[in-house]
Amino acid sequence: MSKSSFSAGTTPMEEIHRLLSLSPMTIETFGNLSRYPGVAHFQTTRDGGVSRGVYSSLNLSYSVGDDQAAVLENRRRLARRLGLDLGHFVFSSQTHSSNIRTVTAADRGRGVCNSDGGALQDVDAMITCEPQLVLCIKVGDCIPILCYDPVRKAVGAIHAGWIGTADGIIKKTVAAMGAAFGSSAGDLVFGIGAGAGMCCYEVDGDVFCKIRKSIDGYPGDDYFREKGGKYHVDLKRVNSIQLQAAGVRPENIEIDAGCSICRSDRYFSHRVACTRGERTGRFACGIALL
Repeated sequence: MSKSSFSAGTTPMEEIHRLLSLSPMTIETFGNLSRYPGVAHFQTTRDGGVSRGVYSSLNLSYSVGDDQAAVLENRRRLARRLGLDLGHFVFSSQTHSSNIRTVTAADRGRGVCNSDGGALQDVDAMITCEPQLVLCIKVGDCIPILCYDPVRKAVGAIHAGWIGTADGIIKKTVAAMGAAFGSSAGDLVFGIGAGAGMCCYEVDGDVFCKIRKSIDGYPGDDYFREKGGKYHVDLKRVNSIQLQAAGVRPENIEIDAGCSICRSDRYFSHRVACTRGERTGRFACGIALL
């Protein structure tokens, strides 16, 4: 796939500044997390960056084929917009695992520059009690989940696709925060972000069975809909059910209704791009103790 060139008669940096002036950045937040002054959090959309073509415009991932200089500029712009230091961000190489990493000050800046080679490897959930560390999850249909413990002062960022959801990554993260920081599930506050919604997220029967097994004993059927031998599954609802089974209070869970598939104009969607034979970017969710 060819890449669009810069406008004639301008240098790359002049074009970047031109695009910045044309593309205001939209930052989304959760109401429940926003009540706490000790924590900063965010969810990006496609808007406000300098990437071109199928990556337009705020692609935040190096690993999808975008120009790396554009990705770094997008990350710099995000940090400026948030008033945070990009050198304090931490990115992981997400592999649809249920691996959890306790992040420390020594990890500051991991994965920020050049490529995902410097990121935390094979990690889909990060937790920390260190201030000024921005745990950042990249998203392209999977479900981003942010967590804050206002009592023990700890945060977490989780990447939950169907594999991680079926493997109970969110329940494992609750347990990991308890083991690492003494967090009580009843104190934890969660924001479940934009991603594939039940309206669009279709899976085969074998995948559905694995997801259903992760909430064995749940009596409801509000998390799926059968259609023509396929299943439309609400991964956000499944993770919420798992959280409540782990002891998290329902009123402490906020769910963003945004679907990355039917709103691929607002969020990057891997599924939509695949149907077009294209690649696409990633938006991001992140959280930090101040």
